[in-house]
Amino acid sequence: MSQEEKNKKNNEFIDFGELFWYYARYWKWVVGSVFICALLMFVHLKFTPSVYNTVANIVIKTDDSKGGASSLAMKSLGFGGLSASENIEDEQRILSSFTLVRKMVKDLGLYRAIFEKRFPYDVNLYDNSPIVADIPLAALDTMKRALILDIQYEKGVAKVKVKSGKLELPEFEVKKFPAKIQTEVGEISFTLDESKLGEADKIGLRISLSPLDAVAENFTSRLMIGLASKKSNIIGLGIHDENTARAKNILNKLVELYNIDALSDKNEAASNTATFINERIAYISKDLSVIEEQMEDYKKQNRIVNIVAESEMSLEMVKSIQEKGIEIEIELSLVRMLEEFINDPQNKYSLMPPTASMSEALASAVSDYNAILLERSKLLRSASETNPTVELLEDRINLMRQNVKTSIKNTKSGLLISKQDWSKKEQALQARMGDVPRQEREYIEIARQQEIRAEIYVFLLQKLQEAELTLASNTPKAKVVDAAYTLSEPVSPRRLIMLAMSMIIGALVPVLIIWIRDFMRVHLSSLTELERATNMTILGEVCKDRSKDRLVVRDGTTSSVAELFRLIRTNLQFVLTKKEEKVILVTSSVS
Repeated sequence: MSQEEKNKKNNEFIDFGELFWYYARYWKWVVGSVFICALLMFVHLKFTPSVYNTVANIVIKTDDSKGGASSLAMKSLGFGGLSASENIEDEQRILSSFTLVRKMVKDLGLYRAIFEKRFPYDVNLYDNSPIVADIPLAALDTMKRALILDIQYEKGVAKVKVKSGKLELPEFEVKKFPAKIQTEVGEISFTLDESKLGEADKIGLRISLSPLDAVAENFTSRLMIGLASKKSNIIGLGIHDENTARAKNILNKLVELYNIDALSDKNEAASNTATFINERIAYISKDLSVIEEQMEDYKKQNRIVNIVAESEMSLEMVKSIQEKGIEIEIELSLVRMLEEFINDPQNKYSLMPPTASMSEALASAVSDYNAILLERSKLLRSASETNPTVELLEDRINLMRQNVKTSIKNTKSGLLISKQDWSKKEQALQARMGDVPRQEREYIEIARQQEIRAEIYVFLLQKLQEAELTLASNTPKAKVVDAAYTLSEPVSPRRLIMLAMSMIIGALVPVLIIWIRDFMRVHLSSLTELERATNMTILGEVCKDRSKDRLVVRDGTTSSVAELFRLIRTNLQFVLTKKEEKVILVTSSVS
């Protein structure tokens, strides 16, 4: 191996022990840097507010239509499958939806942030501020930038500066509370609660009034919502905030608004059913009164006292046929009611109230129709009617409405055919009743109509009570397992970790500075570096002499510089062994 290859190999080799002891010579730098960084971090942590994790747990209840008297009653009318989605992932999305968070921001007034001016940082007062400023909610929807109010309150007078973006209004004073001040940016109202001032007679505040949408976006991104496990119905909610009272109010209000929204969906179906039944009851009641008056007039005209007793034997013969005819007539009347309901333009987007007596095909069509109507109703809460998704959904609704009309028409035709068949059977029996008086046959016809109307009236009254019971017994969809509470340990700043990181950084900074200094150095600093960089024979080295004597080597001198020159002379004698090697050239770049 040549000398050049050896030098190259030596340059590639890193002696970590030597490197360590090289940097260890600067231990004072390292200790000082660690102390300064740790001190700065300690001061930073001292004045940095702690952020805490606030959590809450709720369990999503299963569909109530699977049990209970009132839910079974609604199922008989076909409303058992119209409850809100039970998909837990969908419920997670609803809980963190922009619409729900926006309602929460508006109800809690989170668009208004109030800070007390203190050194070295402002303190968030949340709901503990002595002065509260507000603007109408309508103005918040049109705002594009936050409205900043700097308030200096002293001895009953508040000096206010208003700024919005680059717009800065002249300072004005508020001397009487409550007050409403008209400004270029709109009307600003001020209220004062002196009990929250305490013993202080003056205070500096900064109030920020931000657009609702911007604040809602911020809180939507900060919310943490997840399942306890994949097969669990428990949803965990969390948020990081320096103000624990505000964090608790956010989570509790979010659950409250979610339950209100879910209850409104449940109550909509029952409410529409109750409205429909009330309309039918009023119609049937009038019809039943007319038939009962006809029966009364018929008895008076024909002097009939108790035709039922007189024709008891005849009625026994046709009783079974009449019962079947009444059943068909009831079903036919209900189908006609549905036909009138769906053909009414006012009910274009109203839920249809199916009945337990309808055919399987009609029940399926009505159930699908009601489901897509509910989907449109939910979509309209966050979109307008001109939204392409809403228009596409309305096209599907129109198509399904035609399918329902076709199913109603087919069911009606089938019932009419059944009615004709049973009517023919009854006519055949009545033809054999030659001895039955004309009055009895006519009375039976009137009584039959009266009985049909009475059966429908009683049926509708029963369903009305069941619908009202359902409205009264609806419970919140989410049950609170753990109301919002704050964990004792802050999530940030992590004081020990940050202190440790500051000390590590403090130790690395001087090392980095020394490395940069050495990297930028253009001259050799030691004999070892020269040996690694070249393949020359090194005879010796002479240190710098700080004495003023220009002749450093004399007879009898034993200084370090003199001894180094003598060492070089001795090494030259070992190198220059040949007689012809008598000339030595000495040169220097500095002398």
